[in-house]
Amino acid sequence: MARPKFTEAERAERFADYKRYLKTTMWKAIRGTALLRANWTCEWCKGTEHLHVHHNRYPRIFGTETPEMLQVLCSICHAEAHGRPYILCRAPKAQKQERKARLRDQKLAERAQKKAARQARAERWKAKTAPTPSLKDRFSVTKNLSATH
Repeated sequence: MARPKFTEAERAERFADYKRYLKTTMWKAIRGTALLRANWTCEWCKGTEHLHVHHNRYPRIFGTETPEMLQVLCSICHAEAHGRPYILCRAPKAQKQERKARLRDQKLAERAQKKAARQARAERWKAKTAPTPSLKDRFSVTKNLSATH
């Protein structure tokens, strides 16, 4: 579905309406629901400080957001979502280091999980492609077993 084209005046008016909407109790309730759903953590980096509720898509009528339209992000990830990584420079050094450590740990866990999955696939493949004994080999094994008993 194509996005509607707005003139500059319509865009400015919609932005003003949006700013007013963000101060309403309806938005605060929707925001609280999104934060509870995300367990008060950033959905990208799992941080718990400076949380924002980001719109992935804006509804035509404010107040009709669905959970799929919203995402809980910390201030740094929210800036990245809007394509403004320069705001990262404004974050306190401790927050940047903490975020970097969380992301590193998360990536290490993902890599370990992928490695385990690859190893499991390799084991299944080895078992599947293992050579089956020929009839001659099967017969000789049973012949040897019957001779020893």
